[in-house]
Amino acid sequence: MHTNNPYAQAGWFNPDNADSINNTAWSPANPPQASIYGALPFPPPPTQQSAYSFTFSYRHSILNSTITGPNDRPYFRVVNDSPSQGKTVIQNHEGHNFTIIEWKSHPVVEIRELLDKQTVASWLPLSSDKTQRAMFARGKWYSWVPYENTICLFTATYGSTPPSPIAKILRGDRTVTLDITGQAIQIGLLEICIVATVLLQSERNID
Repeated sequence: MHTNNPYAQAGWFNPDNADSINNTAWSPANPPQASIYGALPFPPPPTQQSAYSFTFSYRHSILNSTITGPNDRPYFRVVNDSPSQGKTVIQNHEGHNFTIIEWKSHPVVEIRELLDKQTVASWLPLSSDKTQRAMFARGKWYSWVPYENTICLFTATYGSTPPSPIAKILRGDRTVTLDITGQAIQIGLLEICIVATVLLQSERNID
């Protein structure tokens, strides 16, 4: 069953339940390099202040979806490549596979040139209070944090007040939208955020 509540995804507690909220400090910190798929058809080069929307459209599941970006152009595809073997692949705009997700008892993910094959739980570990997921990418730690009807990505810091999000996920009716800043694209986080969005919105156990 689909739901617009992001807290129902990815193992998080529902913050409407006061017992599930812990006002803990933010965690780790330290992004470089540009996208390995730099030929993406952006109109002008992204600026740090810009925000770009990528929409995942599907009939039944985000695991079979088309991802469109600026100017409604297709950028990526998510395909249940081998349903019988429990595999999902993500393709770039040229149709080349760059991510493989294996749906085992403990799901495994691999992103070509960006992330060595490992369990999703080790790449997106859930905090002990189940209020956020950490993510290590491009030499830095980030945090995916549910906020109202979105899941926001922040650079992990050591303060108690989070900075502005550099990306956020919003679930709609048979769509999921990833809004990502030009800054995050410039430091090479687009493909990584696409993969994280698929995992966080897959409606499957990722631990």
